[in-house]
Amino acid sequence: MSETNRSRPLLFALLLASASGMVLASYGLQGRTRFANLRRLPKRIVFARVDQQFPEDRKIYSMNGDGKDVQEMLTRSDAAVHIDDHPSLSVDGKWLAFDSDRQPPTTGQPLKRQIFIMAVDSHPASLIAPTFLDGNNHRVSEPDKYNVNPAWSPDGKEIAFTHEVNSGSQICVMNRKGEVIMQVGQPNGALTLDREAAWSQDGTKLAFVRDAGGSTKPQIFVVARGANPFPHSLLTVPINGVCSHPSWSWDGKSLVFAVGPEDSSRIYSARIGSNGRWLAGPLPNPGSNDWAPSWSSSWGGGVAYESHENKSAISTMNPDGSGRRPLTSPPIADHAPGW
Repeated sequence: MSETNRSRPLLFALLLASASGMVLASYGLQGRTRFANLRRLPKRIVFARVDQQFPEDRKIYSMNGDGKDVQEMLTRSDAAVHIDDHPSLSVDGKWLAFDSDRQPPTTGQPLKRQIFIMAVDSHPASLIAPTFLDGNNHRVSEPDKYNVNPAWSPDGKEIAFTHEVNSGSQICVMNRKGEVIMQVGQPNGALTLDREAAWSQDGTKLAFVRDAGGSTKPQIFVVARGANPFPHSLLTVPINGVCSHPSWSWDGKSLVFAVGPEDSSRIYSARIGSNGRWLAGPLPNPGSNDWAPSWSSSWGGGVAYESHENKSAISTMNPDGSGRRPLTSPPIADHAPGW
């Protein structure tokens, strides 16, 4: 075989790889496609740690997926005790969102828990105050309402969060300017406690917890991202138990979530069956008390979760419940992992 003929297969392979890379790159720019997921690199796990000296104080930390290189992520401009909680790291690993009772440096006025964001390579955190359109189409803020549980959209342009509404709460979505652009409608004007929103990895769906009160137990609901407000018709994951902390798989086809009270919970998984209904059940190899799962957004990634077997610590496992591995051994407690 001539040198030219021998080189043709290699040349064809290089051209095919190059074309594939161009396709993946073009899709990745959109930020809302399954192809974008294939390009994601493993990102760090973020979590909140109870301070050993001041147990009422919580700080945000990050670590590699193997539990190494644990680092505190935030610096504080004062010596006051704050509860920084529910961290969410953007898919590209460059931005952190969290909720806190810290006071913004510009006003010094006491606030209910609010959402802050920061660039990971720049420690100062900035308050992002949601603004809503009023009846006159003017944007107004509601500083007397709490805003918690932030979750970055896959493209890093939006944040889903829990917003206080009268005696209940609802899921809202705002852009990076704080402009609320979508709200999940509540059934027939009823007051429900909607919380803990989680984006599917292609950015087309939101899962969240709805507590309608009374004899109804908190359940997982899924809604397609659409016009404002979101439709009232929602898909329910059928579980007879107290559900919390939904998190999507990297391919957007499955969910993991906790079932049961925090002191005796198990992690369940759910997947859409061929008939379009959710099929759900507990993961095998359960721990004695697993809580707050977070599925890695990386291709084929595992699940981080709180393990409460001794004290609250962060562990990881494979999506099928195997390969459980403790990562942290905190002085008091670690919780609220985000991967």
